[in-house]
Amino acid sequence: DFSTEAMLQPDDPALSIYDDFRSEFERDDTLVIALSPPEVFDLGFLETLRAFHTALDNELPYVDDITSLINARSTRGDQERLIVEELMVDWPENAEDLARLRAQVLANPIYANTLISRQADLTMIVVQPQVYASDEGVSALSGFDESEGEAAFLSEDALNEMVQSARSIAQRFESPDFPVHIVGEPVISDHMNRVSQADTSLYTGLSIALIIVLLYALFRRVSAVVLSLIVVVISAITSFGWMALLGIPFTTPSQILPSLILAVGICDSVHILAIVYQGLAKGQERELAIANALEHSGLAVVMTSLTTAAGLVSFIGASIRPVSDLGLLAPIAIMTALFYTLTLLPALLALWPLSPARNQLPTSRLKSALTRMGGFSMRRPVWVLSGTLALVTFSGIGIAQLRFGLDTLAWIPEDDPIRVATELIDSRMEGIGRVEILIDSHREDGLLDPENLARIEAASKTAESFALGPVSVGKTVSLVDIAKETHQALNENNPAAYVLPQDRPTLAQEMLLFENSGWEDLAKVTTTSFDRARLSLQVPMVDAVFYPDFLEELQKRLERILGDDLTLQITGATALTSNSFLGVMHSMASSYVFALVLITPLMILMLGNLSRGLLCMIPNLLPVVVVLGYMGWMDIPLNLPTLLIGGIIIG
Repeated sequence: DFSTEAMLQPDDPALSIYDDFRSEFERDDTLVIALSPPEVFDLGFLETLRAFHTALDNELPYVDDITSLINARSTRGDQERLIVEELMVDWPENAEDLARLRAQVLANPIYANTLISRQADLTMIVVQPQVYASDEGVSALSGFDESEGEAAFLSEDALNEMVQSARSIAQRFESPDFPVHIVGEPVISDHMNRVSQADTSLYTGLSIALIIVLLYALFRRVSAVVLSLIVVVISAITSFGWMALLGIPFTTPSQILPSLILAVGICDSVHILAIVYQGLAKGQERELAIANALEHSGLAVVMTSLTTAAGLVSFIGASIRPVSDLGLLAPIAIMTALFYTLTLLPALLALWPLSPARNQLPTSRLKSALTRMGGFSMRRPVWVLSGTLALVTFSGIGIAQLRFGLDTLAWIPEDDPIRVATELIDSRMEGIGRVEILIDSHREDGLLDPENLARIEAASKTAESFALGPVSVGKTVSLVDIAKETHQALNENNPAAYVLPQDRPTLAQEMLLFENSGWEDLAKVTTTSFDRARLSLQVPMVDAVFYPDFLEELQKRLERILGDDLTLQITGATALTSNSFLGVMHSMASSYVFALVLITPLMILMLGNLSRGLLCMIPNLLPVVVVLGYMGWMDIPLNLPTLLIGGIIIG
């Protein structure tokens, strides 16, 4: 599950607000299909667009609504009668009709940056997924009728199915004159899902292959390879079984689990196997060699597992759900590997036909090299300490250059079609991300007060003129747009009348006329009782590091405009990404401290000496410093995957 909402804990207030928003209005994680033909207002292109729109409408699963130029809302007045109909209810037949259609589309501010770019070089089909998983066995009424039980939101699997279906339909229509770009949060999530599954399988397989080669090179025994892998594979199966039993999905952080189980399980086995093979080489009986190995290395294996588990338990309190899940799963996996190493491995060794002696040349050379290294360090302590100090200083300079980042798009290669299309649409449509502002008047029909609606209009204009760093608002959509559009239509379609009504009776009457027109667009921007409204902001897709300050300052500005009568809450996928970024920073800081607090006493307890326990923590912390320094020098940001490194190293 790579969805934005999966990043936060179930009891996170931000997620609760987001769920309320989706229940009351609609999902904001739309599927966007962009088309960039040589000419949008061409009869051939529009015919294909109509056929494509129809195919999507008929074949795409889990769809609530599909909007394009084909069925876009067109509002006009005719002798004091409000007419709300589809834009192309009268299909263009010649160049004159096309010119008239082009002028009508480009003159309507409703369409700009939502259905067509301001330069008219790109048009979009917006697919709105259904909110609830009614097609998955949950009643569509369950979100409104308590007797039906709690509603289930449309699942990540369903959204992935929708994306795959859209791609399949698009393949039938795509051509040089009809280029199709499918983007949006569901597309990125589906991409991450597929790529992660492929990468996890590929690199776990490569890791196993490399470990097989190294195990055989070190021990020159088939048993070392086979028995170690049996322990690791069974540990992995058990750990993933727990993962399924607990209902925890694979996410960006938990992709590390297969590699972690592999590394920990192999290391545990190697500790035992090395001593068993040494005992056999000295002529010991099999049972005695196994017993001596457990006596010699058992404590080291247990302590290694405990400290590694403690280093990862530090993530369990993280505000980011995938990191917190890893803090639960990883210790389970580590302790599972320990259990099988101390029980299953001796049983396998007792049954496997083991020869007493083998060529120990690789191990002997390694022992000799390690002995010389230790001797050099003791004879030249000043050299070693000076070199270490220089490395730490160099790393410290790198740490000073370290930056935070959570740019999901940057995880996708620059030449990937999804990234290329996303960046194309993001630039031409002035943003592809969404920030949702929920505005509450706290009274029925409060939004039919012209003064309140004027404040929302002022808030929209303030948002559109506000920018902080690379974040700006390219478009706003709200009840204000429908009110102004309707008022213009009922005033002889005069462009000068594209303003808000100035008195409450007129505003109420015009909203009633629009509501009775047969279009349900009011439900997308306000509640039926006109007490709450939705103000949607279109923002660029940038690194999440830039969102928190932008949203904080935007909220302050909008609150000043809306006053005390209207309160606001910021939500939407972009806001959740912002919360995730803040959670990542907090998780990193707390996990490192927590890991130290857990592991240091364990080291002191194992060694039975305070000063030695503290002293041995120094070489455990230096790798963290070096890796963070390297990341700073190489401009690798601290983000969701990389924040895990420190806790694992310390463990």
